[in-house]
Amino acid sequence: TAGESFHTTILACDDNWNWVQTVDHTINVITSDTNDVEPGNINMQNGIAIATITFRTRTSAATITAQDAQVGINPELADFTSSEIQVVSNSPAKLQILLPGEHTEEGSLPYGRSGTPLYQTAGESFPVTVNICDDYWNLTTASATVQLTTSDPNDDGIYDPYQQTVINGTTVFNVTLFTASTFTLRVTDIDGQEPSLVEFTSSISTIVANTPEKILVVLEGESFAPGTPSGKSGTPDEQTAGKSFNVYVWLTDNWWNRTDYNGNYVEIYSPVDDYDIEPDSKPFVNGSIVFTMNLIVASTSHY
Repeated sequence: TAGESFHTTILACDDNWNWVQTVDHTINVITSDTNDVEPGNINMQNGIAIATITFRTRTSAATITAQDAQVGINPELADFTSSEIQVVSNSPAKLQILLPGEHTEEGSLPYGRSGTPLYQTAGESFPVTVNICDDYWNLTTASATVQLTTSDPNDDGIYDPYQQTVINGTTVFNVTLFTASTFTLRVTDIDGQEPSLVEFTSSISTIVANTPEKILVVLEGESFAPGTPSGKSGTPDEQTAGKSFNVYVWLTDNWWNRTDYNGNYVEIYSPVDDYDIEPDSKPFVNGSIVFTMNLIVASTSHY
């Protein structure tokens, strides 16, 4: 069982596998498990050595190899590798999240995974794998009801929180995030049954903007708020007739995330001010334009 120690006996033998009880050597003991702590050098006395082995990785083919560490000292003992040993998972202990681009690495620390999360696109679902593991990140066959939440504030109440039952140790959530930024996901055990599984926080997931769909105008006093229903927050500042102020224009996706689009000239004007000088049209550069406006007519209905 992964994480549980056992003893293995190493004997000095002649060519016919008879135990030779007159050998006192140092024996180096290694295993095929790249995630365990190797026993290393142990003393053989009277032709016998006892090694303590603690495998960490679930497998059907673990092996133990004994080597004579005193090369050149008679008798020189030939290396020996054991038969293949089945290592099974320990008890269910904790949850694990794998994002697209990540892969399970049973037995490895600190999180039992490898790879780099792939970028995802705002508004498009992607698969998130949740596993139930033992203390050494080996997959188990346990079941539990779990809840998945994200740090994206703009998916709350739409999909987040997600709930699902893990069956035979694994399940896949389809997750949709709406804000172009970086986020994490967290999974918790919510069924109230033993064992109580340790919660897990994912690697950082990067969400990029979707295709250009909308033009957003942000005035001084307002703030760009990607992923929100209106794409901005705040109240426009009061402006003074004849004084210039900036107007920010963004080319966004359907969820008000700024895109990196270049091109397409845009003009901006006030249809209720017949006396202002309209600024020249400008193209988008990385999805944004800044115009300078100078309104002449005092009014509360400029738009």
